[in-house]
Amino acid sequence: MESQPKLPPLCEALDEKNRPLCLLDHADALEQGLRHRAFALMLRGRDGKFILRKNGDTYGFYRFTFLPAGLAGEDAAIAEIGAGLGVVESHPVFVGRIQPCPESRQGLVDIFVAEVPRREALDMEKDTQNWLFLTMDELAAFCDNSLLEPFMRHALALGFFIK
Repeated sequence: MESQPKLPPLCEALDEKNRPLCLLDHADALEQGLRHRAFALMLRGRDGKFILRKNGDTYGFYRFTFLPAGLAGEDAAIAEIGAGLGVVESHPVFVGRIQPCPESRQGLVDIFVAEVPRREALDMEKDTQNWLFLTMDELAAFCDNSLLEPFMRHALALGFFIK
């Protein structure tokens, strides 16, 4: 039996009031500069340090991506933690929303923070090639640093994660 090609997950294109207009492939939404829903997930260790993931030459959120149509941001964050870490010690906490902008690639981004269990955080901390652990003060000092992904710098400039 011939297998069917896997269809890419669809996202919702939004109007100026963030109401869904249509469903389309995320790549098409990006290419056309259309507003869509997205989510960002920041990890934090039990010691309060933020855990930034390396992505090429920069560091940023554990996950920053579009939200598949019909899925709530919190559910997507839970699924990402389960898929990547296999365990969730605490429910992701919604910390705010960033309106569509060039840094978010026109995504209406819901931001979540989740605590990583101590055992997993200790394992991650040993892997200095892929993870960066920063206190709130250290993260604030990195606000304009090119080591951070553009959307992370934007979120910090808006006051997320910094008291």
